[in-house]
Parts: sequence; structure tokens; C-alpha cells
Amino acid sequence: MPGAPEEAVTVLQQQDRRNSHDLAGYLIDLGRVEDALALLQRRNPRLPKLTVGS
Repeated sequence: MPGAPEEAVTVLQQQDRRNSHDLAGYLIDLGRVEDALALLQRRNPRLPKLTVGS
């Protein structure tokens, strides 16, 4: 179905962030890998590395 990924992206962008994983998948399908990566990084910020020692 032509346009389905684009339509899915439009709908998912209007919703809250609970659908960010699905949105990222559609962005990847559209070749927008950097956008998908940025979206997922905002949703799941990396924790700072903990160091063991003195």
C-alpha cells in the first residue's frame, strides 16, 4: 500500500511518546534512520557510566 509508512509516521507523531518504538520503525522503513535514532535516544536517555573504585 503506497504511502502507508508516511501515514503511520504522521499519525504516530501526533500521539504521545508511548508509540516511539513503532514510530522509529516506520522512520527506518522510510530511510530516516538518523531521525529514528534521535527519537529513541530522547525516549531512553543513557544512564551515566558508574565507576567502581576509590
